[in-house]
Amino acid sequence: MPRIHQLPEQLVNQIAAGEVVDRPSSVVKELVENSLDAGASRIEIYIEKGGKKLIRIVDNGNGMEREDLEGSVKRHWTSKINNLEDLHNIQSFGFRGEALASIASVSKFEIRSRQSNSDEGWSLTMGENGAPIIKPIGMPSGTEIIVAELFYNVPARLNFLKQDATEGSHIQELVYQLALINPNVMFVLHKDGRAVFRSPGGNEIRPLLNAVLGESLAGQMVAIHNENPHVEVSGWVGKPGTGSASRARQYAFVNGRIVDNRIIWSAVAEGYGSVLGRHEKPQFVIRIDMAPHLVDVNVHPQKKEIKFSSPQLVFQLIRQAIINAFSQLREQLPEPTITPQSTSEDAQAPTPVPKTFFPPVPYPSYSANSKVREVADPTQPTSKPIFSPSMISASQSVPEQSFELTKPLRVFQLLDLFIFEEKEDGIVVYDQHAVHERVLYEKFTNQYLSEKQNRLIQPLLVPTLIEVSPLELSLWEQSRDLLFELGFETELMGEGTIRINSVPSVLAGNMIGVLLKEFLQDLSDSDDVGESTVKGIDMQTHRRLAYLSCRSAIKAGDRLKPEEIQRLIRDFHGTTINFTCPHGRPVRIEFSRREMEKWFKR
Repeated sequence: MPRIHQLPEQLVNQIAAGEVVDRPSSVVKELVENSLDAGASRIEIYIEKGGKKLIRIVDNGNGMEREDLEGSVKRHWTSKINNLEDLHNIQSFGFRGEALASIASVSKFEIRSRQSNSDEGWSLTMGENGAPIIKPIGMPSGTEIIVAELFYNVPARLNFLKQDATEGSHIQELVYQLALINPNVMFVLHKDGRAVFRSPGGNEIRPLLNAVLGESLAGQMVAIHNENPHVEVSGWVGKPGTGSASRARQYAFVNGRIVDNRIIWSAVAEGYGSVLGRHEKPQFVIRIDMAPHLVDVNVHPQKKEIKFSSPQLVFQLIRQAIINAFSQLREQLPEPTITPQSTSEDAQAPTPVPKTFFPPVPYPSYSANSKVREVADPTQPTSKPIFSPSMISASQSVPEQSFELTKPLRVFQLLDLFIFEEKEDGIVVYDQHAVHERVLYEKFTNQYLSEKQNRLIQPLLVPTLIEVSPLELSLWEQSRDLLFELGFETELMGEGTIRINSVPSVLAGNMIGVLLKEFLQDLSDSDDVGESTVKGIDMQTHRRLAYLSCRSAIKAGDRLKPEEIQRLIRDFHGTTINFTCPHGRPVRIEFSRREMEKWFKR
């Protein structure tokens, strides 16, 4: 009996669905792009439970007749291409004829469609054997697609989906991008019975930018444009100083497609040049239009990745477009006015304060049996700058140590990255970021496990307002209780705006909004943060504490003062688990004297 055989059509479609459909947002993308190909000027998206329970797309496009409706759910049936030449000149979003067949195979699926010149519409559902069932119905012209109980028959796939709020936020972020690249189309998104987004349509660009980016960021965007006979680059980029620590608002489109392309990211960074901070990522909306034969969109199952036939040309056009825009921006700035310096002591300019990560509190003298305790006066304003958690927080005691504190450690910093500590029998090399992560993680876990009335918080004299993306807002809602237990008192001030009223004492600083946004973005980017090693800390909580520690810690390239190095290593010696950072990376490497002597054949 032969072992090689043809797979059943239903199984083939489910395998294809694994490539085309990985989460609810990819279903929405495929269906909305079909609506755009059908010439729709209004598209409404309804989702329930993050798209797991229901995805419903309603458009006013051309609609389908009965025969086309039946063919639409057959694999590799399409109206977009006919031959190989068409594949190299694609001007539609869909072309493979895989999406509807794949989606129908992993959901409870229905299509309703009517052409404007037809008296009746048609409804298609899938029978138990996978065969389509078609019936006439009355409906407005256009198409309505219903995808219910996604992955109900593939439970393994369902287990890989995130929480409802997270999946719903991915869909909302997708709709934002679709609205940006199709400003002539009105998009309306409904989540669990509530309309959460409505784009203006009608090519109204400024209201669209305000709706997607928020008025604050939209007001800081600069228009860019550059072209040659084959390629046109247009869009908006954030002014210098508006960058973020994440790629949350980096949108790139090629011929109307949402893409992820390294050439574009690199070109933008080159365009910004030295005005881009070391830890800063620019925020932009860039559209590239070119002849279809100059770009290959058939290199990724979901068409997220593309290949340019002339990547260097695209790179230079984007780079120069940004350089030109910033040059014009500088020309529009007023000339600086120079006024005579006042001789009054009150009028003298303040002396610049160098950046530091720790408050300049000298170490007191302790005996070997002393307890280390620092108590801050809560009535005094804090002076800690960006990402400047105090190494010993206010009113927080550190477990009694047996080492001698009156004698300074023999430590020094190298390359603004490593800290070397000399021991009696060798040296220890520390990663300064990983060390600080471990210290902060233990402070956060101790505070999380302590009684809520013992929370160590620093009220903000002026609350901080931050604008967040839909995904960040969802993650904030999921993490709000944890943040409160740590000392973050936050509240929603309107769609897309969070107010921070207080912060953990260990994090008191004047850039806490940036830190919180980075923390939320980390939660959306990855799940891999190692294992929890603390009793009473589940993996979800560990993940959040690890990210918060990472974003709060000093970074590679940060130069520390000698007293800061002393404090950091002393605090690290006081931690209980100090072989790795919370993400599982090594914190230190030790070299014995004998080992080093062998290096030189002594």
